[in-house]
Amino acid sequence: MLHKNKRSLLLDTAVRLLSLVLTVSLCTMYLVYYSAKAHAIELKTYSVVSDDTLRLSDIFEGIAYENDSVLGRAPVPGQSMVLNVRTLMRVASAYNVDWKPHSVRESVTVNRAATVVDTSIIDQTIMTAIGEQKSGEKFKVKYNAPLPAVHISPDQVPSAEIIKMNYSEGQRWFNATPV
Repeated sequence: MLHKNKRSLLLDTAVRLLSLVLTVSLCTMYLVYYSAKAHAIELKTYSVVSDDTLRLSDIFEGIAYENDSVLGRAPVPGQSMVLNVRTLMRVASAYNVDWKPHSVRESVTVNRAATVVDTSIIDQTIMTAIGEQKSGEKFKVKYNAPLPAVHISPDQVPSAEIIKMNYSEGQRWFNATPV
């Protein structure tokens, strides 16, 4: 009878040890799988860039700081560009980024942050320039065509300057080129 209990005890210990080894193995596999997945490179679908350069981290999530290479020029302030899947695959290949597309329709839209210069700033600059030539007279600024929106980088102060101005006193008109 003692012989049976000893054998049963050994079997019970072996089963517990095997269960422990399997549990540790499964936990290790789980941790390795999900930690690799947590560090995987993911594609951003939309990105806002605030400076002149487009970087890997602007289009891929999970790029390490030391691997964040400059890809080229960013769009001008207020504009955007769309990088299609072929371009993204070429970038990933050229910079050894571990990324594969899930679909041929994947893309990234990169927008350049911008501040719009208010037309009142341009109006005031023109009025000041005319006032320097014709002090004391009242005048009103009227445009022949709508002013296009002027976008500047968000780190710049909105301002305007007149680089060229013609004023006809007899016909009471002027032509100005603001920048």
